[in-house]
Amino acid sequence: MKRQRSRVARVLMYVAGMILLLVALYCVRLAYLAKTTAAADGFGSGQGSMLCAVNRPNCVSSANTERDFAIPPLVLASPSDQAMQHIKDAILQEPRAQVVYSDANRIEASFRSRLFGFPDDAIFQLDANSGQIQILSRSRVGYSDLGVNRARLERIRQRVTTP
Repeated sequence: MKRQRSRVARVLMYVAGMILLLVALYCVRLAYLAKTTAAADGFGSGQGSMLCAVNRPNCVSSANTERDFAIPPLVLASPSDQAMQHIKDAILQEPRAQVVYSDANRIEASFRSRLFGFPDDAIFQLDANSGQIQILSRSRVGYSDLGVNRARLERIRQRVTTP
């Protein structure tokens, strides 16, 4: 009986060790993806698309009309040149934020998650005719973002619209 318990204990320890090894390998894979996944075509050069691919729930955009992917654009409360600087300041208040492209009409920024450093990309495009700024935020890695991109854009909206 004692020998049988010892054998069961060894098997359980082996299984637990294998599970821990698999978890560790998965974490290494996630960290690798976070560091090596490239941004969408044109991002960082002022040419990134403002539309979300609707096959993965990890993006929100004011250019999308699908309910789960749509977010209202920012409305200008000040002249466009001041508004874009205001937005850039609000972006840089986010943790681990970096502006990768900026001109008078467009800002492109990247954000990294705390744990694995997963990159998310955001675009803020001035539409002077409508007095709005079209916005987009999408994850580079993974299927879902668990609402992180929408929450980030809403925090930036709050900073920009609060005097």
